[in-house]
Amino acid sequence: MIDLFGQLRAKIRNLFSIADFQKRYDDGKLQVKTHSGRVIEKKEAFPYGFTAKAKTGKTFVFCQGGDFGGFEIMPLTADDDVCPPELKEGDVALYTQNGGLIVCRDDGGVEIKTGSGDTSIETKEGTILVKEDGNIELIGQVKAKGGSFECSGTASPNGKGCLCAKPFCSWDGSSHIGSKAEGT
Repeated sequence: MIDLFGQLRAKIRNLFSIADFQKRYDDGKLQVKTHSGRVIEKKEAFPYGFTAKAKTGKTFVFCQGGDFGGFEIMPLTADDDVCPPELKEGDVALYTQNGGLIVCRDDGGVEIKTGSGDTSIETKEGTILVKEDGNIELIGQVKAKGGSFECSGTASPNGKGCLCAKPFCSWDGSSHIGSKAEGT
């Protein structure tokens, strides 16, 4: 009878286990080591539409029926030195340990921040690329409808530019210089 209680206690204790991340394989499997020293390997179980590849951290191992023969590895949690961003009630965020952040605000706003590196927004129609050096590249057609464009740097027409089709004014031959284009 005591043996049955020991087996039941072990199954209950093994339903959920915390494990330390050991390594990730090229096929997507993780190797983790449980608190009891058992090393197991399997792909992480993610909800539909979400995936991540953490480099360090802890994971939860769910063992169906308390049996390590039928286990699932839940996504890695961040180490203690990685702090999630501050959110207001109703906000949702994706973040990395090196400062990459996307926040969907409850009021409908979206905030994108990068720690370093290039930032790219890609659609089937074009791409906006903000380079790490601060330069912005637009790939695709850019149309300005109404409003104005103001430039505090140099805008040099090359005969093909969006601000001016010609480097010189057709009326008086002067070069097209200045910092503002309006009435587009």
